[in-house]
Amino acid sequence: MAEATVFGVEHPDWGEQITAAVVLKKRETAIKEDFRQYCHHYLSGFQMPEVVQLVDKIPAAETLSKISRMELRRIFGKVGS
Repeated sequence: MAEATVFGVEHPDWGEQITAAVVLKKRETAIKEDFRQYCHHYLSGFQMPEVVQLVDKIPAAETLSKISRMELRRIFGKVGS
């Protein structure tokens, strides 16, 4: 895994659902369940991402060198609806 971030996406029943965006290293292959198993060793059950999205790039805010979670929420929108 080259990069990963976790963010909340609006969910109609739960308020928010934990979602992870993961960028793989070049020539690396993995399935979403691999990431969940990795997280299982380090996180409590309530911290585990419910949804894992494999992406090419994690968006960053243009003026800052920070991850744009707002953009990630816009891209992935509502879940569970």
